[in-house]
Order: sequence, then C-alpha cells, then structure tokens
Amino acid sequence: MIKRLFLLWVFKIAFFASIQPPSWVVSQTTHAFASYVASDYSNGSQIVLLAPDLMAIEYVEMPIEPDWNTPARVLLSPNGEWIAYATSLEQDATRTLTRIRILNLRSNDFIDVPSGNGYLRSLAWSTDSDYLLFEQLRQMNEADIFLYNVNSNTTSQLTNQGIFWDSLAWSPNNEQIAVASIGMLQIIDVPSGQIETTVNFEDLNWLLSWIAWYNTNLQWSPDGRYISFVKGFAPTYVADRASEVFLWDVQEQALRQVTDFVSPVFRERGEGIAPVTYTTQWYDEDTLLIGVTYLVEVEVAITGTYRYEVGEQTLTQIADLQMDDAAINPATNEVVVHLSISDITGQSAAEIQAVENVETFRVGPEGNLEAQTTAYSNNLPNGCRFFWSNDGSWLAYQPRKFECPYTGSDGFIFVNTVTGELREFAPVLPDGAQPVVVTPLGWVQR
Repeated sequence: MIKRLFLLWVFKIAFFASIQPPSWVVSQTTHAFASYVASDYSNGSQIVLLAPDLMAIEYVEMPIEPDWNTPARVLLSPNGEWIAYATSLEQDATRTLTRIRILNLRSNDFIDVPSGNGYLRSLAWSTDSDYLLFEQLRQMNEADIFLYNVNSNTTSQLTNQGIFWDSLAWSPNNEQIAVASIGMLQIIDVPSGQIETTVNFEDLNWLLSWIAWYNTNLQWSPDGRYISFVKGFAPTYVADRASEVFLWDVQEQALRQVTDFVSPVFRERGEGIAPVTYTTQWYDEDTLLIGVTYLVEVEVAITGTYRYEVGEQTLTQIADLQMDDAAINPATNEVVVHLSISDITGQSAAEIQAVENVETFRVGPEGNLEAQTTAYSNNLPNGCRFFWSNDGSWLAYQPRKFECPYTGSDGFIFVNTVTGELREFAPVLPDGAQPVVVTPLGWVQR
C-alpha cells in the first residue's frame, strides 16, 4: 500500500512536468501516440504506442530493476525517440530523485545518464533532441544546470553559480537557454557556457514592490526575439500576491510589462489582492495569448483570454473565459484551447465544467478570433492536455474528469481532423490489468 501511494504521489509531479512545446513534431514522418501506464509499483510499467487509426497497439516494457525505484517526471524527447525520467536507487530510503535514465524507443535500450548525487529539480529536452538539460543540487543550498549530450553520452556542467532557478527554457535554435530565479533573468549561450545577458529585477525601480519574486511560464517567441514570463506568486504558494506578465526583448535588451490587472482586483475591505492564475502561449512571432483569472471576493473580477501584439504593444480581450491550456497545430497554425474559469475559488468540478469548453480557432488579421468550421471543430468533448500529430491530421487529448489535467485519466480522445471522426481509447496492460497511472507523452516516430 505504501509503494502504491508513493507511485501516485510521484506521478502527480511527473504529469505536470512533462508538458511539451506545441509544434515539436513537425519533422516526423510517421506518428504513433505514446502514453506511460503503470499498474502498481512492483510490476514495472509500460509505454503504450497507438497507431493513428488506433487499431495497432504496441507495448514497450519499462521494467523496474531490483536496485531502482519507479520512474518519475517521464519526459518524451521532441523527436519522439527518447524517454527520459528521474529515479533513485532502492537503497535510498528517502526515495530522493537523484538519477536520470533514458529509454531509446527504437532499440528499447536503457542509458544511465552521468549525473551527480543531488536532488533533480527539472528536466528539459532541447528542441532538436540532442541535449537533455537538468538542474541538480550539488550541495544543500546550491544548484547548477548540467547538459547531457545524447550522441556522445557525456554530461557537462553549464553553470557554476549555485542558484536555484524557478524556470528554464530552450531557445528555438537550441543555442541558448533562458533561466529565471528570484529577482533575476539570465540568457546563457549553450556552446560556450557563457552568460550573455543578466537582468536584475531589483535594479529596475519601475517594478512595483507588490510583485513578488516568483517566475513561471518562461517561454521564447517562435523567432527567438522575445522571452515572456509571469512574475509573482502562484496561488499554491502565497495567495495574497499579485502577478503580471512581462516580456524581455532580446534584441533591444529591454523589459516591458505586458499586463496590468492588479489595480482593480484588490479584495474588499482592503484585505489583500485576489489570487491569480495565468496561462501564456505564443501564437506567432508577434502574438502572445494570455489566459488569466483574478476571481476571489472582488466586485470587478477579471477572467478572460487576451491577445498581446508585440509590435503594437496592445492588449485586447478576445474571449470571456480563461484559456488554461492550448496547443497549436504545426501544419495549419490553428489553436485548440480549453476555456474555463480556473478552479481557485472552491467551486466543485461540476460547477466549473458547466461553463467550460474546448474550441479551435485562428487569430484573424484584425486580431479577432476566427472560429473554425472544419469537420472536427464543432462539439469537441470537454478536455485538456492537447497533442497534435506532426502533420496536423490527428489531435489527441485527455477527457475532463475530476480536474483538468487529471493524473488518473481513464484514457484519451482522438480526433481525425480530416474526417471529423472521434474515438476514445482506454489503456489496458497486456495482462488485462487496469493502470493506476496513465500519463500522455505525445507523438513518436515509428
């Protein structure tokens, strides 16, 4: 029972750490959908691979060897060839994630990544899948970033600052990484390991003091010109702290504030600022989509989806509900979104579900949403965690259950974007066992 509970706890972390960029499958020539499933701790787990027509199912064994604990933070490489995960040795009583292993989906061979003995805080594949970036503690209060080269099976240390980073992101050309920490944003050149840019937020007097120093949603624009991020505290950390979206101009070396939502959302009777949730998604090199909800004990609640035009520096509301999840079709630039009011006010899942839906649209020339009238765009079942196939002909996503996303999903919805046909698939292990954990990974080459 203890091992089973631990498995569920580990994979709740793994689920949220395995999100991939929306267009990472463009270079693939064939595709199958990969999911991680496990029935219990002791019997290991499987990678389930589905052909596009869902008629062919392949199982790839991920055995848990006697000396190793269960995988966690399972992460598919952008080219669909490698699966990286964090784990620990059985002898480690605390089960601290200190080791990295990689499964090759072509050969089914495992690779033990050279790494230290400290706790692994994050994993991130480069967009070309040649490097795995990871942050690891080297002693109690210090952490650094390391690079694993898949081709040479070597690890190098990229930073030596001992800084804990809140977020990190690869540039589109794989030559830089952006990292954000308490009060600081850095851009690091990967080939040389040199710090190209350092932005000390404390030195910028125009940043108001009520914005706390937590950074998340770190993303590059598609052309690598801008870096967007949310500065503030997430509701799960400190409820009474404001947050706003910021943009760093790599070329002009300038920081700008994109949103300014905090002023009308002070709670009644002066009891602080309403909690906030944000979702950001670059639509193209000049358009950033922003979903936001400030919605606790305020007369003027803010909830909606906004379009920020970088060149014009304009922020325009384009939907009444918050875009809390989105993915862009790599072939058509169409975006599929889950629109809802974030569940930060204590409503039940049923209450939230009554005002949420899945939609597909494009951003038109005038900046407005253009609803799609394709064979599949109407009446899509409610859900989230979207994955487009490399040619845009298939959309896979998770049906809405108790929450979205939900780590114990019963299965997935598959949409044929050519015919409009919808199919549902519920993974079952080869021995007929029902999985305890089902984690979608994305589309792979087969």
